[in-house]
Amino acid sequence: MTSTAVRPDQEIATPVGLASPLNQLKISAVFTIGFGLLIALGAHELTDGPLRWFTDLLFWPVGDPAILTDEAQILAAILGGVMTSWAVLMWMLTDALGTEKPELLRRIIFTAMAIWFVIDSAASVASGGWLNVIGNIGFLAMFVVPASRLR
Repeated sequence: MTSTAVRPDQEIATPVGLASPLNQLKISAVFTIGFGLLIALGAHELTDGPLRWFTDLLFWPVGDPAILTDEAQILAAILGGVMTSWAVLMWMLTDALGTEKPELLRRIIFTAMAIWFVIDSAASVASGGWLNVIGNIGFLAMFVVPASRLR
């Protein structure tokens, strides 16, 4: 029989480098910052190509990416800014709480991600862009998996 209890004289190995959940959370934040900036590029017709291509993928069948309306461009500006700032916040929370209060960081990430996932996914399905839920699962996993490994 194997015991998983740790004796007081034993040290728990802390993952380092890419194996560290704190570093994985920061990598997730960097990826999310990049995605937020990509969305923000949709605010202007000279730079909206990547966002038009992405939205075309979400609404099958794939065809010619539509020109973004003025309303879609302002929403891209707002969403890009919110998503980028959300990722910076995740990075800063990881720095501030990851070592000293990992259980609080885990609870914050789980709660925030659950609220975002439910609202974003339900609204995506309601809009006809149900494929966005697949991307949402990826973003959810990027944050929840390393957060679940915090000790």
